[in-house]
Amino acid sequence: MTVSLAPGSGLGPLSGTTTQVTTNGVATFSDLRVGSPGRYAIKAEIPGQAPLFSAFFTVDTSGVACVENVTCTVSANTGPSTLTLTAAGNPQTDAGILRLSFDVGLQLDCAGYTELTADTAVFEMTGGRAKVASLEIDKSQMKATPSNGAAHLQLCYGAPQPFKTRTGTAVQDGTFDWDGDGVAEPVYKGLLPDYDCNAPPCVSKRKKTGSGDGVIEAKLPPGDPGMRG
Repeated sequence: MTVSLAPGSGLGPLSGTTTQVTTNGVATFSDLRVGSPGRYAIKAEIPGQAPLFSAFFTVDTSGVACVENVTCTVSANTGPSTLTLTAAGNPQTDAGILRLSFDVGLQLDCAGYTELTADTAVFEMTGGRAKVASLEIDKSQMKATPSNGAAHLQLCYGAPQPFKTRTGTAVQDGTFDWDGDGVAEPVYKGLLPDYDCNAPPCVSKRKKTGSGDGVIEAKLPPGDPGMRG
């Protein structure tokens, strides 16, 4: 049996021993690796038979197991920007996995929004915790536009259900398989508001670092993946 990345998969590559002998209909592949984050499926082929395909799965840029009652943090960067995602521990039953990737299958673009970073961050907390996302944008990107103060920073946000925006309620723009079950759900998007942080998502902080990098922070509810800054 020989395995490879199925059509529609990310960049890969798939490495390791990709051909194994089948015994009683079973072949074991013990050293396969995917070389870059993305959404992937595996194609398995045996001569003379139709190929078989796995379900799609996600390879994340960063991920960490969140222990019950303990705060957990992940971070990923694209060079011009770094996103740090924190899920605070609490007394509820909410252990799970905190995952974060850039540019994995979903791109967002909000009207009235000048992009300082062109990457979409997709994140998830299995087990369900509220999150705080802090996006730090390199000073070189901040200087690329005339209005380069931190007060002008905005976040374009996407989620599978409606949420409040700066101007009203998020509008649906296409679909995306948020949970990887093969069924596409709605994508609602819009710029996050600066008010009502008791009912996130919302922008909770803007500032500049001593070196001139811009920082924008958002409070995010349990379960909502997808953000662009």
